[in-house]
Amino acid sequence: MQVDRVRRLAGPLYIATIVVMAFVVIGTIAGLILTFPTAETLQQKFPAFAVTPDIPYHLIWLSMLAGLLSLAVWVWTLDQMRRLFGCYKKGAVLTDQSAGFIQRIGVGFMGVALIEMILIPVQSVILTWANPAGERAISVGLNSDMLGFLIAAGLMTVIGWAMREAASAAAENKAFV
Repeated sequence: MQVDRVRRLAGPLYIATIVVMAFVVIGTIAGLILTFPTAETLQQKFPAFAVTPDIPYHLIWLSMLAGLLSLAVWVWTLDQMRRLFGCYKKGAVLTDQSAGFIQRIGVGFMGVALIEMILIPVQSVILTWANPAGERAISVGLNSDMLGFLIAAGLMTVIGWAMREAASAAAENKAFV
């Protein structure tokens, strides 16, 4: 039976999602504690514009906090995946609740992509703010990761809508019989 396959696969995916969430959060915290960014490391991370060696710490912090917004949305999206796998573990495959999680995963992917599109210009302004006039920059870009997340977001959202319709039809059929 197909539901049994879904249930068997959902268990390890549920655990793997928890591990990834923990790794992302703990890794980020450890990275910030052990290797707080300096002008040199920021210049390596953002080679498209010149970060002044005299950048004030408050601008570094502001840039880091802005970057954490994307991380927060990513962790929220992973949590929606964990919850979806939890439903699947229980055999709740074709349900409105599962469809809702799929749609929220799509929203999360969309959020990550849009935040990244906005974050790059915002961070470029923050990190070059202390530069002398004429050396400040705004960097705007679009890469395949962002486009991939947008396409995945659309896919997940459409699948979620289709699952809602299928769950509704299944519930209607079950009530009819």
